[in-house]
Amino acid sequence: MIRRRPQNSSPRRWLAVLAVVGCSFATTGAVLAAGPPFPQPVAGVVVYDEAGIFSEATEAEATRIIEAIEARTGAELVVYAQVKPGASDDEASSDAQALGTAWGVGRAGFDDGLVILFDMEADGQHGAVRLEPGSGFKAAYLTADESQAIFDDVMLPALREGNLDRALLAALAEVDGQVASDETWKLEAARIGSAVLGLIVAPLALVGLVGFLVWRWYRYGRDPVYTDDPSVLMPAPPPGLSPAGATLLMAGRSTARQLTSAMVDLAARGEIAFRPEPGLMTTKVAIIDGEGEATSDAFVALARGKALEPPEADLLVAIQQQISEGDGAIEPDGMVALHGPKTRFDSALERQVTGRGWFREPPSRALGRWRAAGIVELLAAVAAFWIGMAVPLAGATLVALALGAAGIVTLVVAGAMPARTMAGARLYAWLSAYRRTLQKTLAMARSLDDVVASRAVPWLETPDRALVWGVALGLHEEIEQVLARTATAAASAQAVSGPGLWMPGWYGGQAAGGDGAGGLASGLFSTSAVPDFDGMFSALSSVGTAASTSRSSGSGFGGGGGFSGGGGGGRF
Repeated sequence: MIRRRPQNSSPRRWLAVLAVVGCSFATTGAVLAAGPPFPQPVAGVVVYDEAGIFSEATEAEATRIIEAIEARTGAELVVYAQVKPGASDDEASSDAQALGTAWGVGRAGFDDGLVILFDMEADGQHGAVRLEPGSGFKAAYLTADESQAIFDDVMLPALREGNLDRALLAALAEVDGQVASDETWKLEAARIGSAVLGLIVAPLALVGLVGFLVWRWYRYGRDPVYTDDPSVLMPAPPPGLSPAGATLLMAGRSTARQLTSAMVDLAARGEIAFRPEPGLMTTKVAIIDGEGEATSDAFVALARGKALEPPEADLLVAIQQQISEGDGAIEPDGMVALHGPKTRFDSALERQVTGRGWFREPPSRALGRWRAAGIVELLAAVAAFWIGMAVPLAGATLVALALGAAGIVTLVVAGAMPARTMAGARLYAWLSAYRRTLQKTLAMARSLDDVVASRAVPWLETPDRALVWGVALGLHEEIEQVLARTATAAASAQAVSGPGLWMPGWYGGQAAGGDGAGGLASGLFSTSAVPDFDGMFSALSSVGTAASTSRSSGSGFGGGGGFSGGGGGGRF
């Protein structure tokens, strides 16, 4: 385990020769065994003279000093000497760090360990020495500069004289004087404080913030329970509920689809129309005045007999103003000009549905409040992480992780914070039932005329009204499929006799009964017989935001470690 320096006691020449040969093999074995990796430490042993450079008296005195330091402060020290020819100062530093980390020198959580390592040449008189303190030892007792000063001023003169015993004992005496017991409390207080932050404050912060969030959702953000049954049908939309309002109520917050619903409603009323502009990869849409464009006269008369709700009326005024300023059209690249009207429309619509008693408060207000809380938590996490890395303070890093996790959860749950009232929950259930009924009807219909004729939903008097409310309830894909079936039937000359199958003339800019097959608007189609309503809806969803172009244990040490460089030493 611990090797002493060989003593040549025989005067006979042949024994001397054998001794030299034996020493050569022993030296070779020590070189091969030089760490890292290092052998396992032995409990109770703090001086490991693998190079045989210290006397028994020196080892005993060094052990006494180290044990006294540990008894007084709890800090752990180890002396390790090995034969490692040619080791540089940097290599010796790496060896000392590796030893301290592998053996866990220093108390766990305090990292108050010090390794004094000798990487010796084969002659046992020269080599490299390092004093490597753990992070806690360095912070409380011995800085890197002080470690270097001990080597330069105390050890190096004795090392150059070949007196390694004096060099070691002088260094330990200097360290003993540095490690004052009245400094120990600072390290312990700091490390215990860090542990409290990481093991108590961080979990409490996470549980407290997330728990408060869940409680607020349960108390204020959760919708009242209203039984939703497939058999529940509402006879007609309640007064004041426009298609866009239904979209907002179904989604629970403002989305791009409510503006799409409002604009399709305005188009079906004959107020505006859409002019498709197919591109190579996407479909763009221009908005034009709806006067004179093809639509159902019966529906126009019916719709215009019902006044627009204030949010839609204000939106129409803004659109018409933009059309007049754009020489009769809002071109695709000019859609961003509707950002202001879109924002005002969303706010007005939220105020309206809240004023009708369907939401506790405007959804954007609840969303904004909780998103702001989530952002504040994330910013606090960034600040705590910066403190943890700069000090360093591991407990602050754990607090940062807790705050960051809470912030992410808050941002995710924020979407569920807007709450419907009991009246709103009841209306939501009615709309859900209506959506199911309309979805089933659309799945079986050949055209929107069939949807009206089925009388499954009696208050859908015209195909335009069926289309508008289908879009409002998120059934635009089903509507597109119905229109595709209509177009296919017309194109294959399978349309029934009569006025022809209905298609929305306000999308395409051509009069109904024009050049299209079966009386369909010729400007309605893209590159195939199927109208690109998906492209239109995608384009409309970007209105106001951009141009419409889209789709250690048992070691004998405390297990601390924490060695990262920054000690002192050099070659001699």
